Amino acid sequence: MIDNKFQSIDFDSPFGQMIEKFKNLDFSKATPPTMDYDLIHRQMQEIEMDPIIPEGYFEKSQEYQQQSLEMLKSINQNIANLYTLVDLISNSNEQQDEVIEIVSEILAIAKAKEQKEAESFLKKVMTKISNSVETTDSMIKLVRWATTIYDMVITMLPK
Repeated sequence: MIDNKFQSIDFDSPFGQMIEKFKNLDFSKATPPTMDYDLIHRQMQEIEMDPIIPEGYFEKSQEYQQQSLEMLKSINQNIANLYTLVDLISNSNEQQDEVIEIVSEILAIAKAKEQKEAESFLKKVMTKISNSVETTDSMIKLVRWATTIYDMVITMLPK
């Protein structure tokens, strides 16, 4: 059984009367409206618009990327320094306590509140390294680590 959903139009109804008005129109000659795209393009060019990308965006983005790269290099170097430090402590059996004490003093550089104080901590650590560390390899590793910490801290401190 087919359900017929369509109903016939009563031509006495308002809808039927409206359709009756269109009955004699010839749509075969009708053409769709045309658009003057050149005119639209000229009008679009005359409209002043703010740039989509804010001024200085690329410079700031490039600066941020450069800072990120420098930070990653610093992290990479610090991780390498940590491996060196762990190796130094584990291999210096007879001086292990002294090396751990020096490492502690190197980390104390980070407690400095101003650059002169950081310099003072660094000088004290360097003196202790030269007076107490016996092997050149250990001395180089500790000095390198101390200067790395000092360089990181000094950039964050007021003069």
